[in-house]
Amino acid sequence: MCDNSLGWARLTKESYPTLRDAMHRMLIVLAGLAALPVAAQAYIDPGTGSMFLQMMVGGLLAGAAMLRVFWRRIKGLVEKGGRKESGG
Repeated sequence: MCDNSLGWARLTKESYPTLRDAMHRMLIVLAGLAALPVAAQAYIDPGTGSMFLQMMVGGLLAGAAMLRVFWRRIKGLVEKGGRKESGG
């Protein structure tokens, strides 16, 4: 038996924090830590800018390739939606 003379609540399955609650708390703590001003004494070399530019160009090309692959599906969705509205 649980001794409740000290006013402690009995733990039940419903009283345990869920994983979602824990993740929300962790996200709030991490966001708070990220918002703190910290002096970053770091050096960014010129190669870093080149790498960032390559990532941006690669992302744009990947998006264009994906758009080209799925163009028929996108076009079909748009055309079907237009027919339903105009056909009444």
